[in-house]
Parts: sequence; C-alpha cells; structure tokens
Amino acid sequence: MFMAMHGENSDAKAERFYNNSEQQEFEADISSLLLPELKPPELKDAAMSAISWFGYLDVFQQVSDQMFPRSPWSIRTHPEPIERLWNIYEKCNDKAKLNKGEIEEFLKHTTKWKTFFQEDVATNVERYEFYGSVYLDAPNTEWRGRELKDRVDYY
Repeated sequence: MFMAMHGENSDAKAERFYNNSEQQEFEADISSLLLPELKPPELKDAAMSAISWFGYLDVFQQVSDQMFPRSPWSIRTHPEPIERLWNIYEKCNDKAKLNKGEIEEFLKHTTKWKTFFQEDVATNVERYEFYGSVYLDAPNTEWRGRELKDRVDYY
C-alpha cells in the first residue's frame, strides 16, 4: 500500500483529490460559461476573461499566503486559482477554440508579477499592511472636487 501511494518512480506526479466544495466550484465555473447560449467567439471572450481573473487571483493568493499563511490542515473550500484556470481551458477549449500558447504566455507574465511581489512583500511588508484613505489630488480642485468631511458628507 505504501509503495502504491508513493510509488518507486520519482517522476510520478502526486494525484490531487478534491472535496465536494471544490468540485462544486469547478462545476460552477464551467456552468457559468457553458450554460448561456454563447457563440464560439463570445464563449472564447468569456473564457479568456475568466482565465485572466484566475491568473490574477493566483498573484493575489500568493501575496496573501505570504502575509497570512494558511494552515496546511485547514479545509479547502475552493481549488487553487491555477487549477480553476486550467479546468476552464480543458472544459471549454472544444467549443471556444482557446489558444493554449496565449494562456501560457499570460502565465509567464503573472509569474513575473508573483516574483516581484514575493520580493517586495518580504522587504516592504508595511506598505501592504497600510490601512486608510489615500487622496490622489488636493481638495477643492477640478479633478477631485470639493473637500468632503468625515461624518458630515459621508452618511
């Protein structure tokens, strides 16, 4: 049994099992794309938008995990963003004619962002922990508008 689970072949990939909640997330992703009656170009646009979303969510997840590590024993409710991204590709590719090379190129860019954030968070974590308002221009200017007073103008 032990050998069957771990195998003697060092090149063998570990099999990933998904709980019911994760499987439902996969199904929801695909249903949201395939249940509407979309023409192939529309389906391709929708699928690529979802793939982009999960690619960028993967970048966010890496930063979040670096700042607030998850317990390895916690129950997962959602598959990893990259797993969801490739599930969309696999399930929608026949109808949407997705370009795998384009997706792989996109993932090269997200990997660069993950590397950047990993280094930046490690040395500048206080920038990511900042909480508060940031104003982009001085008050009472044409672009920003009049100065708003807390607890007076915001109610």
